Amino acid sequence: MTTLRLISETQRIEIDSSPRGFAIVSAGPPGPAGPPGQNGQAIAYEHIQAVASSSWVINHNLNFRPNITVEEAITGDEIMCGIIHHSITQLELQFNTPRAGMAYLS
Repeated sequence: MTTLRLISETQRIEIDSSPRGFAIVSAGPPGPAGPPGQNGQAIAYEHIQAVASSSWVINHNLNFRPNITVEEAITGDEIMCGIIHHSITQLELQFNTPRAGMAYLS
């Protein structure tokens, strides 16, 4: 039997090769919030880019090179982009076409 599992924050989809096809199962409640950063330092940053641009410069003051997730403003879809870390407190996201949306850094 072959099984494929796709898990998102809102639902889980399981597909296998049996005749019954697939099932959509509701997600459970969200987990607890993570711990605060050391010495009161931030460990995450959210950037909102309201005006569409091909380049977003983000000053985040996290003092490390964060993981980055970027979402398109209208659809909420995750979008791919180029990332340049100018320093441990500033990065630049580059897109093929001007975009507006949100960047989540952690």
